Amino acid sequence: MFSKDGCLALCTVIFILLSSSEARGPPWVSRQVEERQTARLGRTVRLACPVEGDPPPLVLWVKDGRNVHPGWSRYRVLKKSLKIKEVELGDAGVYMCRVTNGFGSITLNYTLIVMGKAREGLTSSIVSVLPCNSYTYCIYKSYIHTSC
Repeated sequence: MFSKDGCLALCTVIFILLSSSEARGPPWVSRQVEERQTARLGRTVRLACPVEGDPPPLVLWVKDGRNVHPGWSRYRVLKKSLKIKEVELGDAGVYMCRVTNGFGSITLNYTLIVMGKAREGLTSSIVSVLPCNSYTYCIYKSYIHTSC
């Protein structure tokens, strides 16, 4: 039915298809991350998105329900993170790293809290207030009060 060369070629193609499809699948998180991130005013912060996949996934960053746009000059989408330079109060919010390939997708969620510059005698001064999971963080001077 098949010649020796024809059988060898067919077997080679089948082997390549089977071996390459074994590793394929939806994206997965390669290491755990902290959902609550803090950044100081004027500094740089990176939100990690340690996700792997085969085929390599596409990454989309979202802030407060809006896609992070390449025109946002202080924001840079890197291979496995989002870098925000010269952090401002308006950068505080909820961020999502949405990762997709042909086999599935996953989302990593972050809450970024912006902290004021340290003043003499104080170690830090939190200046943004955000809801985080099912708790609300209320801040009065240097005290944090949490409530459900």
